This record gives sequence, C-alpha cells and structure tokens, in this order.
Amino acid sequence: MKAQDSRSQEIQSFLSENGLPANFCIAPWINGDLDQLGTIFACHRYDDKKLPLGNWKDQLFSEEFNSKNYQKLRGMFHNNEKPRSCQTCWDKEDYGNFSTRHEFLEDFVRDCKENDPKALAVLEKIKSKNITAEVSDIDRLEVRKSILCNLQCRHCGAESSSKWLSVYKQDPTIGDWSLGVPKTEEDYKWLLYFKNQVMDEYLRDVLDVSKYCRIIQFSGGEPLIEPAHAEFVKELHHNAKDIQLDYNSNLNVKESIIEKFAELWKPFRKILMRVSIDADKKTYEYFREGSKTPLLEKNVKKLHELTSNVLMTGTCTTTNLNVIRFPDVIDWWLELGLLFHTSVVQFNQGVNPRFLPNSLKKLARINFDTYLSGFDQEYAISKHEIWKNDKMWKQMLRRVHKHGYQSLDYMDGGEDRGDRFPEVAVDYLVRMDKLFNTDVLELYPEFDQWKQDFIDKRSEIKYNKVSRRV
Repeated sequence: MKAQDSRSQEIQSFLSENGLPANFCIAPWINGDLDQLGTIFACHRYDDKKLPLGNWKDQLFSEEFNSKNYQKLRGMFHNNEKPRSCQTCWDKEDYGNFSTRHEFLEDFVRDCKENDPKALAVLEKIKSKNITAEVSDIDRLEVRKSILCNLQCRHCGAESSSKWLSVYKQDPTIGDWSLGVPKTEEDYKWLLYFKNQVMDEYLRDVLDVSKYCRIIQFSGGEPLIEPAHAEFVKELHHNAKDIQLDYNSNLNVKESIIEKFAELWKPFRKILMRVSIDADKKTYEYFREGSKTPLLEKNVKKLHELTSNVLMTGTCTTTNLNVIRFPDVIDWWLELGLLFHTSVVQFNQGVNPRFLPNSLKKLARINFDTYLSGFDQEYAISKHEIWKNDKMWKQMLRRVHKHGYQSLDYMDGGEDRGDRFPEVAVDYLVRMDKLFNTDVLELYPEFDQWKQDFIDKRSEIKYNKVSRRV
C-alpha cells in the first residue's frame, strides 16, 4: 500500500465517524485564498469561473465569506457533490494522487485528534449541517496582494508577474499562447494599478481577518518587494507568537530587504519560507528569466545566519523541464540547506510534466530511483552541515520520497501520448526561446531525439537565435 493510500483512508475514516460524506472538503469553512485580481477562492486550486465567490478588492472579504455562493459551495459538500470548481482535486484523486482537499483535511483531522479547541468547535458546527461560517473560524489565509514581480518565469504569466504583463502589453499576440493574460479591462484595472500598495479599507479588512489565523501565506508576484507588506507584518506583531507566516518567494531581492524582514519575523511562532527555484543550478537562470544564481545563494545563506525561526524549503514546481532533472535539483537543494518541496504545473500544457514523450517519462523515473539508491545522510552532509541535524535529515529524506514520487505519479497520469514530443509543448518552449533569445536544446540534451521537431517549429515561427556579445 502506498503511504498516501493509508493517509487517504485515515481521512475517510474520520469523515465517516463524524457523519460527513466521502467527498467533503473543509476548506470553505476555514480557509480563504485572495488573488491579485481581487478574486476570492476557497483554496488555491479553486476555479472561480464555475462558482464565483466574490472580489476582495471592491468588497470586504469578511462579508463575502458568507456570500450566497460561498454558502452554496458548503451545501454542495454537505450533499456529497463534487463541485466543478474543484475539478483539479477530483482529477488528482482519480489517478490515485493525494489532492489539495486531502491536505486540508489531513491537517484538520490532526488538529481534531489533538483536541485543538478551535478545530473541535468548527467540527461541531459542520456536523450540524451549517452552511454559514464565522470569520473567526478561518484558520489560514493566502494573500496575493499584487502581481508586482522582479522575474519572468517560463511557467508563469501576466496574472502573476508584472514582468509578464509589460511584455504582453508590447506584443498582444503573446496572448495566443501564454498563460494568464488579462481578458478584460477590469483585469487590467487590478493588474496595472497595484491598488494595495497602501493599506486601504479592503486590505485592512483582510488584515483584521488575518488576526484570527494561525497560518497566513503570502505570494505574488514577489511579496517581499510589495510596498505595503512590511506594514502588514508589523500590524500582526501583537499576537505574532501564535502565528505562522508562509511565503512563496524567489529571494532574488536586495540583501537589505532580507535583513529588514529577518528582523520583522523574529516575534512570530514560525516562518515557512518556500523558496521558488524550480530548476537545477545549470538551468535556473534559463527557467526564471531575470534571476541571478549568486544572489539567490547569498540570500539563502543570509537567512540561515540571521534567523532561528525560519524553516526554508526549496520549491520545485514540477514541469516537463525539471522532472527529468530531479537528482540535479535535489543536489542543489542539499547544497543550499533547503528541504525538498514540489508542486505541479497543471493548467499550462506547454510545461505540464505529462506533456513528455514516454521514453523521457521512463528516464525521469529511472534517474530518480537510481539517485535514491545512494541518497544517505553521509552524502547529504558532504553538501551542507545542516544535514548533521538528524531531525532535518529525516525530514529531508521523507520529503524527497514523498514529493518526488507524487510528482512522478502525476507525470505518468493522463492519456498515453506515445513517444512523440507533444506539439503543444514544442510550440510553447520554442516560443519562449524566441521571446528570450535562448535555446532549450543547448540546455537539455535529453531532447536531442526530437531535435527536428524543435527545428521545424523554429522555422514555422521564424526564430533564429542571435548570438549575444560577451
């Protein structure tokens, strides 16, 4: 039995024992996800187009939390329905993967079994078939205040990076193939005008809700360069000892910014810093356009030195570019002293890890299995002294197995595309090369077998790489 199967069974047993249906999700009662456009989501995987939950940039989130559609969503879960807005979780579960729904429930089950008063009180309300929820019951909140960003990554788009938005404005044809382009003038309104660079009434309402939370997550854009972020963090200091702050940050920022936040974070119970890297050392600057490898390494080292309550993980958002390089990715994480973490690109088919030839998928799994056969603490310590800590090493070992195989299992799901390189992936990767004057084949010799497909696509879109002067 896979470990994730036993975890899923524990969750199902808990739901059954408490009279809750098998398809139940706890997120709409205890979580809020607020994005750059102002959209409110039940979680970061939620599709608001099917059932919109409101806009926190022109309505108070505290009031929208019990909107008609929010209550409808909760009622659907009570009725054991599978809301279409949650399709990404159903898809993952159909292929036997542990979903975001499972992750929320796993944490909630643990809290209930540990007799956490807040969790037990929420459970009793839910068991009474309540479709309303108290703002004070919100346990975690993800806040993406703006798209202000310093990088332009290949799996990203204009809804998450101001760098991408500026390029799209110069050449709207990018919208034919890029991810997350603005669709309406209203989108431009929120993306171009970084409304929440100041603490207006809507952001202050979010701040007031945050004071009930035990976990507050910030992403962007790049949260550490948002003008209002330091003030937001300061406002949470009065009960910081009970709060964990989670970040998705590229850490490609000035050293003075790292020093400022290292000081601001000291009162908090815990800081979980997910460093967005997504590549091995050789391909990092290729994948994350505008990044600087030395700056990343310097800032990671600085945080190790300046903080005692910051736990750092390296996030590898799994794509068809990095899934074949997991051993190299993990080696770099070991050198940086970062725990291994993955997520998966699902919506952008151009870099979705499922969009690979079968032989490369097989190679990815073989490479990972082979790497793990020699993956031990002595090897890790040779990379960084942090792995002398047995607790950290055991956590790293567990994470490498868990996240590595979850990503590989996702890669192997979906339809069988044979041993051709999917055209949608070739098209996307070559168009990215044209935009940045790069060559994916120079960095990925694993693609040589399909070299002609890439050459033909270059000819079709009229791209010839220009040599850069040194």
